[in-house]
Order: sequence, then structure tokens, then C-alpha cells
Amino acid sequence: MKAVMKKVVLHRYAPLVLWLATLPVMAQEKAFWGHRASINAVAIHSTGRYVFSASSDKSVAVWDTAGSRPLLRFSEHKSAVLSLALSPDGQLVASGGADGLIYVWHRASGRILSTLKGHTNAVSGLAFSPDGKRLASSSWDRAIRVWDWSNSTTLAKLTGHQALVLAVAFGPDGKHVASGSADSTARVWDWQANRTLATLTGHDRAVRAVTFDPTGQKLITGSSDFTIRVWNWQSGATEQTLSGHTSIVRSVTVSADGRLIASGSDDGTVRVWDAATGKLQKTLTGHSAAVSSVSFGAARQLVSGGVDQSLRIWPDRPGRTVAGSGAITRVVWTQPNPLLYQNRTHIASSPTLYLQATVLAAANPTELRQSLRLYLNGKPLPEGDKMGETKLKHHEQEFLVERTINLPDGSDTLEWAVQLPNQKEVRSRQLIVNYTPANKPNLYVYAFGVESNLRYTQNDAESIARIFKTQQGRLFDRVSVELFAKEQTKAGDLREELERLGNRGDVIRPQDVVMLFVSGHGIIKNNDFRILGRSYSDNAWRSSSISYRDDIIANLNNLTCKKVVLLDACHSGGISMPEGSKAAVDVADAGRLIADAPPGLAVVSSSGQNELSYENEAWQNGAFTEAISEALEQGKADANRDAVVTVQELYQYLQTRVPDLVRTVLQQDQHPQFKPGESGDFPVFYLTDKTPELGATPTGATPAVTTPAAVPVPAGQTGVDRKPEPNRTQKSRRY
Repeated sequence: MKAVMKKVVLHRYAPLVLWLATLPVMAQEKAFWGHRASINAVAIHSTGRYVFSASSDKSVAVWDTAGSRPLLRFSEHKSAVLSLALSPDGQLVASGGADGLIYVWHRASGRILSTLKGHTNAVSGLAFSPDGKRLASSSWDRAIRVWDWSNSTTLAKLTGHQALVLAVAFGPDGKHVASGSADSTARVWDWQANRTLATLTGHDRAVRAVTFDPTGQKLITGSSDFTIRVWNWQSGATEQTLSGHTSIVRSVTVSADGRLIASGSDDGTVRVWDAATGKLQKTLTGHSAAVSSVSFGAARQLVSGGVDQSLRIWPDRPGRTVAGSGAITRVVWTQPNPLLYQNRTHIASSPTLYLQATVLAAANPTELRQSLRLYLNGKPLPEGDKMGETKLKHHEQEFLVERTINLPDGSDTLEWAVQLPNQKEVRSRQLIVNYTPANKPNLYVYAFGVESNLRYTQNDAESIARIFKTQQGRLFDRVSVELFAKEQTKAGDLREELERLGNRGDVIRPQDVVMLFVSGHGIIKNNDFRILGRSYSDNAWRSSSISYRDDIIANLNNLTCKKVVLLDACHSGGISMPEGSKAAVDVADAGRLIADAPPGLAVVSSSGQNELSYENEAWQNGAFTEAISEALEQGKADANRDAVVTVQELYQYLQTRVPDLVRTVLQQDQHPQFKPGESGDFPVFYLTDKTPELGATPTGATPAVTTPAAVPVPAGQTGVDRKPEPNRTQKSRRY
């Protein structure tokens, strides 16, 4: 009896695929390809004939399940399409973009029926009411809106979440709306009365998915803490916690009969659970990267979409099971990817290689550990030091094994092998690895600490320089830091340095990253955010300040690399006026992700448009920089615990931690803002204390740091709680 091959991914960033042998009755899922970027949301028509996919390529595709190409592609969005909803009658589609716009359009013709404007940040979720007359939307602007889409009016604006709102759902009675947020809570609202009926606490990380069961009595949530919870939302009690995913849960859906729950995760799997018992029924494996969205059809057809740009339809059939007597032992790679290197060698960019495999076996952990071997060039590797220790995790009879090894130079062969008592030895596919160091991206850090009566701006800039210098030889090949403080921060000097940066296109490559950090005073003049230089004067504000638009953005736009701007100044949220997320990640994979991201600009600002940014001697920094230090040096922003912090993970930590710091110490409000730009999410920091050292700094490379003479903090300045206003002596604020 021949086996049917299926694939599964257990990795957030790279398409790391493993192959599983299953019995012929396990019919293969159907896959659709056609998007040029990640699929962020999916839906399926009640008849099962049509499926819909929203993508970061700025389009929504409508597919006929009988064919292989889109019937229609809706391309009116000017930014990534993050959310999607289908009306109950299947005639209307709503799609929401990263620019805050929502379109309601006709499924068959693509004709726009309504354009909904009101959100000031990305639209993360959409849901039609049961009668199709109302549309609920969630947004990164921390609000939920309920619309009469037919006349483009907002019927209700629901606020109360303390962080990004990531998901929304309508209850079956049309009266209740549920939401999930990065503040780790889910809420149920009476949208007509504009009040919260329940706040559900229990997840310890962001709630990324919400859906009601068909009775409306239960709410199902998925979270960055890797779990799904089933709630009696009226009592606030958790009835079940579904565990098994090994990374962030991005999406949940319930079958029409209420008997099944499906979930999609960054571990690359779709899992189907018994809603009554909470037991895992099937693990569906086919995506080669994170699964962003799942949706049940009326006939229990299940559709999923993910970062691998594929849309998959899973018929209602028995899934892959891993438990039970007589199970066949299998050992398969999860990392590196044997499929991608099927006809060529895997090229490793570091002599240190992280390995991962999944073993399906009717064995206990002790038996499996004793019978498992890793072969390098035909010889079994012994257990040894911490680096050579095989780690074992298991769920029922599915085992995840991990090991980190040092590769000899040249071409190497690797195989996993298992020989349980009274069974023949079973081996994985052979993997050929060639250690050939890759050309990693470089990081260029420009850190400006503009004093002007502020105590800690130089500390801020020095902290950023210190933090990112640690990435040399790890996430980045070289880290070049240029630090400017005191006399070097007059507006003319800043402008000159920015122009010099903008003219470095011959040195800074497309795969590199430029990070610009500014700590100082900020104001908004003529609808433009400006950084005040040292010796700022109101009478000469143009010449004594620099423009975010004309000096910062204009020069950065001359570079084709990835760019990150960190602004620690009052009113820096003004830049965010609408222009509208498993196993540890290999440092080489994270570096390649940066190199592969398209050129663009991401901006994280320290405060809202009408807020102040604070510093305090308890921190010896501004609150924004203090939180960045916690996020990176202490690893607190590593939301999915993969040893890599991305731009979006950094912001998600800052947007909860900064308000906490400022409120606790100063009883004030400060809320960071985020403008993602076009680069997508990419890594900026590799946590050195969570992974083995990857080797010494590259030969001849030392941290390139240009630092002006030390600038001491003026004696006698104490007790400054906020950034003082320029040209004033009282302790006050940035403004």
C-alpha cells in the first residue's frame, strides 16, 4: 500500500516543511496559488463553491473551488489587505486595509457598493451581522466600529481596550459583538447600548482571534500564548483551554453545527478540536509557513490561508492521528527544510546549525530518547554539552526533537534515526548541508540625543547604540553606530548628517537596515512634525529645527534598504496620521528575512499626537527608551518566544509597557504609535541569552562607532520628571 505524502510547517519565518506518510484514505487537500504576498484572511461561501482570500499584495481573490485560477481579483486597496468578511447570503464581500479603509463590494462583479472611512489605523478584523445589514470592524486604533454599510455611517464606536484591537465577531443574535486585543483580554459588547457586557481575562498574551459558537452562549478565543479558550462569556468563566499548538494562534472558527473548532497557528498547522470535550481531533498539515486564517463552510469544509501565499481547502475527512496502538513510527525533518533542498544542498550561513524533527511513535518519552539518534556523515553523534543535548517535547505520541550542532566545513550529511524495541530502525530523509557563510545584512544606527534643557537624551541615544551594537556578528554582519549629542545636535548639524545619510546609497545595500533614533523636543508646525535642534528659537523655528517630512523622510527615501525610525519626542504621534504577528529561529534565517523584505519604512513614535513624552531619573532615560531596553535586552518583546524580536513585536511591547511606566511613576498618559510602512514585519534583534553563541565577530570586524566627546550630565540637576520645555528652566516636559 503506497503512502500519500503531506507536509507541515513548524516555523514562523521561513517555509520549513516536513513530510509525513499517511494512508491513501487521507485524501490530499486542495491548494490554490496566485497571491504574491502573505494571505491574511480567508472566507468560504455557504455553498462551498467559492472561497475568498485577502493578501498583503493589496488584493482580494475570489476562487471557484472547481478551478485553479481566481474568478475575480479585487485590487482597489492601496495597502495590504488584512481582513475579510462575507455576508450571510454570500453576495457581498467586505475587505479592510492597513490604511484604515474598508470596502464593501459585490462578489460576482467586484463593483464597490460602499467605502467606509473612520478608523485611523489598520483594520484588523471584519464581521457581518446575521442579517447582513451591519458590519463590525476592529482596528489597531484600539476601537471597534459598527457600521450601516449601505450609507457608510458609523452606528457605534466601542472603546475601552488598552492596546491594539486584533479581532472582532458578531453574535448570532446580532446584538452582541466580541473583540480581542493585544491587551490580553477579550470583550463582549452590547453595541447598541455602547457598553461592555463582559471583559474576559485569562490569556497572558494578545488575543488574536474571537468567534461565537452557534448558540451565542460561548466565545472561543485564540492567543499569542499558544492556546485556545472556550468561555461562558456571561459568567466570565473559562470552560476549556485547548493546548497543542507550538506557536501563536492567529485564527479560530466554529463549524455550523457547533461540534468542531478549528485553529490556525504560526506553527504552520491547522488543528481541529472536538468542541464538547476539547480533545484534538486532527492536525492538518500542508502549509509551509504560518497559518493566518481559517474558516469553516456550511458542509464542514475548512479553508485556510497563510504566509506561504497558499489557500487550502480541507474536505471533511479523518485527519492525521498520532495516538493509538499499532501506530507506525515516522521521523521527519522540520528544520532545515528537506523539500526546498530536495535536489541541492542546504547552504548554512553559520557553523552552528539548529535542527528540529517530528517523530510519530507509540512510545513513552524515555523509550524514545533512548532509541533516537542523529547521524552526521554516517556516524551517530553522542550526547554531550548543552549544545549537543537533544531536547524532547511531546503531545500524546507526537514528539518534537531539537538539537544544535557545530558543522564541519564543507559538505555534510544528516539523518535522524529511531529504533524502538521489537521494531526495525526508521530513518528520516537524508539532508545534505554545505557550510558556506552567507552575506548577512549590515545595520546602520544613527542615534541623536538632542539636549536643549533635557537630562537624559544623551543617555537615550547611548542606550540605543549599546543595545544594537550587540547584534554585530549575529543578526547582522556589521553594525555601524554613529552617535550625536550636545554640540553635534544643532539643527544645521542634524540636517547635514541626514543629507549625508541620504547620499550613502552606494554603500548601504537593499538588504541592509538603517535605524534612525531621535530623542529630544518635538512640535507640530504647519501640519509637519519637527525635531527641535540644540539652541532652538521660536523666532527662527524653520532653521533651528528639522522637518520629519523634508529632512528625515526625504533623505531616507533616497535609500532602497529597510528603514526603522524611532522617535522619542512629544507629539511624535503626529507622524502616524493615517497614510493611509514553535521553535527558536536560527539567526541566519532571521537575517535572511530582513534581506528578503521589500524596501520600506517603519516608524515607532513615543507618544500620541497630543501627548507628552516623559523622562525620569528613576529610569535615567526617557520612558520610551527604557521600555526599548526592557523589550530587547531582557527579551520581553519576544512574544512568541522564538529568540527573535521583530519591529511589530517591539511595538506591541512598547504600546503596553510605556503607558504602564509613565502612569505608575508620573500618573500621566503616553501612548506610542506605529506606522508599519511597506516593508512588512522583519527582525531587528536576536536575543543572545536564549540561543547558543554563533561564533566570533567576523574576521577583522569590530563595532564601528563614531562617538563625540563624552557629555556629562550637568551637576545639580535632579528631580526632573518630564522633558522640560526648551528655553525654560522649570522641570517640565518635551512638547
